[in-house]
Amino acid sequence: MALKMSVFVGTDLLCWLPIIILGIGSAANVEISVELYVWLAVFVMPINSALNPFIYTIPTMKSRKKNEPSFIAEL
Repeated sequence: MALKMSVFVGTDLLCWLPIIILGIGSAANVEISVELYVWLAVFVMPINSALNPFIYTIPTMKSRKKNEPSFIAEL
């Protein structure tokens, strides 16, 4: 369970870290181009949304399959 949660948190962190860094930079009056924000919003943030179904579904399916009783063995 801890491994699954660390994967979830790690992938979310990797996708949001550039946005967080740019937010901190802009709060510290670092000049950041608007194009960089656009590229991150268009390409990096959707990666997280696209990966989440796979990240949440595949480990759950594997653990359920491992824990299910085999009906063929019972026959």
